[in-house]
Formats: sequence, structure tokens, C-alpha cells
Amino acid sequence: MEKVRSSLSLHWVSVHYFTRGWGTFFEQEYYGLSVLCTLACIIDVLRGNSLFCMLSHMILIVLIRRILAGGICTSTKRLDGKTVIITGCNVGIGRETARDLSRRGAKIIMACRDTKTAEKVAKEISSQTGGQLVVMKLDLASLTSVRALAASVKSQETQIHMLINNAGVMMCPFMKTEDGFEMQMGTNHLGHFLLTCLLLPLLTHSEPACIITVSSLAHAGTNIQVFSVHPGIVQSNLGRHIVGGLSAWSFSTILLKTTIEGIQTTLHCALEANQEDPYYYSDCSLGHASPEAQDDEAAEKLWLISEKMVGLTKEQNC
Repeated sequence: MEKVRSSLSLHWVSVHYFTRGWGTFFEQEYYGLSVLCTLACIIDVLRGNSLFCMLSHMILIVLIRRILAGGICTSTKRLDGKTVIITGCNVGIGRETARDLSRRGAKIIMACRDTKTAEKVAKEISSQTGGQLVVMKLDLASLTSVRALAASVKSQETQIHMLINNAGVMMCPFMKTEDGFEMQMGTNHLGHFLLTCLLLPLLTHSEPACIITVSSLAHAGTNIQVFSVHPGIVQSNLGRHIVGGLSAWSFSTILLKTTIEGIQTTLHCALEANQEDPYYYSDCSLGHASPEAQDDEAAEKLWLISEKMVGLTKEQNC
């Protein structure tokens, strides 16, 4: 029953959906709304419906798309002097997150596996925002690479104000990481787990700092805010292993969130949200985590097992 209650939660019903961010919404939804409204008009004309009926259908389409687009962060907060690490930000929602935070004055460390593409993206964003973007090599499927990235950051930075664990894979064919872990578990959880633990000293020295992730992370026990976010179903290459690929589906631009819409909850947590219990966010508001995610005993067990799997010493333990 608890699972049903959580899945049917109407947490997304918010006045903000219909009072904030309409400019961003129409900018992102122009193509999709044009297609859907045109199709609705054609059907209404063929059926001989009245102009009132036609307008009603168009308004309904806009309202439905507004709900599907999710919350929109309208914060004007600046991040001048702040240093932000974002993993996997050479494509998709990570790329747009880097662009937005750079526009706000933050120094962005782009921790990416494909550094060649990341360098091009860094130049593109820097030319638009005038911000500083630094590309560093990070392969989350290699614990050696994670440790190397953490060591490089520690040698070059004295403070890290925000860590956004954005990179991830989904439904990939069975394969193993360099260290012998299943690829999704190794990349999405263990790689980010080790990276977060190794960077905690810098984050602690930068309090109040912030960790944002789409994976499970336990509390850090400090004045560091920790958020888990659900960006929604977004037009990105995350679905590249699904048959056909979501990003290749011609109707994805009509049914799914754009990358700009997909980063809004991340921005909300980075700029506006305060640590609350629970700390799972969806559509720029508190979400409802599953009962399993709220099992403290299971979380503690996962944490201890993860420490052993990534080989953290007692001195390195979070």
C-alpha cells in the first residue's frame, strides 16, 4: 500500500507550475506545442468542431505539457567565487547544468571520460558565459581513475563548494568495470561513492557545501547539504541502450522533457533548497522516496559494503 501511495503522490501539484517560469517553458516547448496544437486544430476542423472547442483543446495541451515539463527554478542567485565539480557534463543535462552554473559565475570542473568532447564543450560554454571551465579526466568505471581525479583536484583546489554526481549509464548490455563490478553498479553507485568520500575533506573545508546526486548517498554528518534528485524523463543519450534509443525517437521532443527542463530540479537544490528530511527532490519540490530508500538499516549495510568494495582505508572512510 505504501508503494502505491508513493507512486500516486500528487506532490507535483504546485501553484508554482502555473505562476513561475512561463518564459522558459514556452522557449523550450515551442516546437512540441506547435506540433501538438496544429494536429489538434486539424482534427477539430475535420470534425467540424467550433472555434471555442479548438481553443479549449489548445489550452488543455499547454496545461498538460506544463505539468509534464515539471518545476522550473527561477532563482537569480549568483555563485561568484564558488567551485563546482560536475561529472559527465559533456552531454545532456550535465552539459546544461554546467552552462547555467557557469553563467552564474561559478568555476566549473568538468569531470568527464571523453575529455576531447569535454574540451570543445568547455570552450563553447566559456565563449557564452565568460566563465572558467576546467576539464579533468574521470572514468567512473575505473576506481584508479576516480582516485587520480580526486588527487588532481586536491592538488589544485583548496575548496569545493558543490559536487554534482550527474554521470550515469542505464540498461547497458552486461559488462564489467575495470575492477570487476557490474557496469551500472560500478559506474552509477561505486564510482560516485568513492569520489564523494575522497572529496569530502575539501567539501568540509568549504562549508556550507552541497552534494547533489541521482544515486543513493547517506548523510555526511557535517554542514554539507546532501540531495538526491529525480530529473524526470529527459531527451538525452541515457536511453541509448534501449531498443531504438529514447533520444532517437522522433516523438521524444513532444513527450519528454528537454535537457533544460531536466536540469531544473538540480538547479533548485543547488540554489534554493534547504536540507530537509526526506532529502529526495523531484520537479523542484520534495518528492516521496520509496520505502526501501528510507530503510536506515539497509542504507547502513550498503554503505559498509560499498566501503569494502571500493577499498577505502580507515583513514579514508567517510
